[in-house]
Amino acid sequence: MKLATGARSFESFEGTGFRFFDYPFYFALKPGSVTSFILDDDWKDIIKADAENAKRLGMTYIQAHLPICNSLADENSNDNYYNYNSYDKFVSGTIRTLEACSILGIENAVWHHGFKFGIEKDEFSEKNKEFLMKILPAAEEFGVNVLVENFYFHRKINGVWTEVRDLYMIRTAEEMLGFIEYVDHPMLHAMWDTGHCNLAGLSNRNEILRLGDELRGLHVNVNSGYYDDHLPPLFSQNARISIDDIMSALLEIKYPGYFTFETSPASIEQCFPPEKDLLANASLATAARGLETKRNSLLYDTGKYILTAYGCFEE
Repeated sequence: MKLATGARSFESFEGTGFRFFDYPFYFALKPGSVTSFILDDDWKDIIKADAENAKRLGMTYIQAHLPICNSLADENSNDNYYNYNSYDKFVSGTIRTLEACSILGIENAVWHHGFKFGIEKDEFSEKNKEFLMKILPAAEEFGVNVLVENFYFHRKINGVWTEVRDLYMIRTAEEMLGFIEYVDHPMLHAMWDTGHCNLAGLSNRNEILRLGDELRGLHVNVNSGYYDDHLPPLFSQNARISIDDIMSALLEIKYPGYFTFETSPASIEQCFPPEKDLLANASLATAARGLETKRNSLLYDTGKYILTAYGCFEE
């Protein structure tokens, strides 16, 4: 099994051991994000440049995250989660990112389903299928699998992060498999986020075993069970996720994919408030970049330790 993590550029990954990456189209539909260029006329030139840069450095994009936008949200509603653009622009932007994946050589792209308060499973499934049927022909054309991710929804209630249970989402393997069967398209498969599983109060081992050969991708991270912290494994004594459970299940189903970390980066952008002038803090900013490289190196070593312990580490 090979290690991967999320990144578009590689400045803080050279020399760390990482060679395989999840391309982050998460906020591509949000103006000003690092991948919002996908809406510009020259998007193909930028994607081709990224592909050439990866090849030059010996790096490979193996997975992507499609733009996050709630396809079920009403405009200006309270559940308007990341709804930056119109429904039509969400469709066209997602199709464009699928084409970008094909240029980058990516075969699997992760998708967040839409959700809406006040609807039940049948309507949820129908409306999400309606969206998928607008993008799956493009997925088939460009040779990119769309992977459904398990999800959850938390809100602060009396100052405490609490899961919202009266909102239907795909939380379990059983729900995921049922939805994949309902959509019934050869390019639609499963991806599993270990942290989301924990937040839903489920066993990663049991859910991964249930997914079996439908599982095509992973987001590996841990949390305390109260918030989607996206912490690296083995970094926190408060993490309530068994990596042994995850590994034993992956080996049991003969999981063919990458062990992909989705952890919160200690990036330079997160070390300073956005309104601060980084040029006024040049020395500290340089130190932060150096620390980010060390952090990524430690993350790789952690993953290598885990996979080596189970006899499945591959360079």
